[in-house]
Amino acid sequence: MNAPSKKRLEPPIPFSAAEHRIAGALEPPYDWEGLALAARNAYRYLQASAKVSNEPVMLEWAEAGRNFRDRLNGASEEHPGLITHSAGMRRQRVFGNFLEPIRSTLDAKNSAEIEAELGRVIITSACAAVGMPPALALGFATLMRSGDPHERRHQEWKELAQDFPASPEQIRKWAERATEPTIQRFLIGLEEARAIRVITPSELGTARTQRPPKASVETGASLADGLQADVDSGEDKVISVEAGPIEPPENFLVWLIQRWIRSGFRAHFGVLGQWDFQTVPELEVICDGIAREIKERGPNLDKALFAVMCGVSSLPGDMAMFVPMKPTTDLWNDGFRSLKWCLLRVLDLKTALSIAPMDVPSHLIVEVAFPDFVAAAAEEFTRPRPSAATVVEVLTGSDDPKRARRFLETYREWLRQFGRGWLHAVYDARFAGSCWQLYRL
Repeated sequence: MNAPSKKRLEPPIPFSAAEHRIAGALEPPYDWEGLALAARNAYRYLQASAKVSNEPVMLEWAEAGRNFRDRLNGASEEHPGLITHSAGMRRQRVFGNFLEPIRSTLDAKNSAEIEAELGRVIITSACAAVGMPPALALGFATLMRSGDPHERRHQEWKELAQDFPASPEQIRKWAERATEPTIQRFLIGLEEARAIRVITPSELGTARTQRPPKASVETGASLADGLQADVDSGEDKVISVEAGPIEPPENFLVWLIQRWIRSGFRAHFGVLGQWDFQTVPELEVICDGIAREIKERGPNLDKALFAVMCGVSSLPGDMAMFVPMKPTTDLWNDGFRSLKWCLLRVLDLKTALSIAPMDVPSHLIVEVAFPDFVAAAAEEFTRPRPSAATVVEVLTGSDDPKRARRFLETYREWLRQFGRGWLHAVYDARFAGSCWQLYRL
């Protein structure tokens, strides 16, 4: 049985069009819990953006944010839930970052630049009528805290904070040289936000019945239940902004679906920019190189086989390496002969988690065959390692996490060499996410 739907409650006070958009950008809970706290901190960033840019449109948004904050504070006596929140609310990947001021460990100049950019992203999200992407909300929080050393935080976060890009061109340059995938995703999201045209609050109209635009504020049937449960329980670990030990997602198929659901606002309308994907001409060069390495049994055969795995699965390397080599009720690699998907994981997550793989009906298994020459070459790794549990164990002959990390780093370096000299670099996640175009080659 599906969980009862959580319908968004009516706002505690009538919202103006601009206030609806600001609230929607912050991704509030269905019952508006803690919204006054989030509005206070959002105003701080809106004010910082207005101060740095001194543009009239930014000043108008800052004024709208101040009015929203004041009105919610005034309503909190009658609606105390506006200024309180449960412990679990802080784990919300967007809204949770606005419940308390982010304590900056950077110098005043860097903090001001980052706060101003965060304010701008709130505004562009409001203008586009979308919630702020989690990669941006979490990324800004990580940047603000990057002044203090942390063993699980990649050094590039601090470098980015101290050399924060001020223009689209600088953002692209940073994205091309960044090696940390979470930073790449942050910068791609930042570039998308910069591309949104900023309009004044008065241009939004005066409608008061508009709901903040977030589909997941309601839980519906089957698939939505699975996605929402995965978010609320914190099981989806792939969107962490801290670079620690490599860990697989609990649900590969659910993660893939979430990636598209939470993709940039343009993708929801079928408009896919080239920045997030390798283009077809680029893929022709990359795939020719991968195929040649496999057919010639070159010195980087393990990396070429892994590239095929990433491309067919659409999973970036830090997840594809953990795909099982034995049947599951999610997805698995069948000896590099094919990749198999269990549709039950999408249709009925609870059942998929409770039954054995051999009990899944055959019509719910989707098989994507690898080219014959891939399977033949892979026997060099699969035959001597029949008990290997995951893809990375097959390719490295070890379950040592340090060895897995080294393999991933060398794979990414090898993949980048196909695009050396290109303005549009070849990144692990960018290549893997281009899988849907591979079938056009």
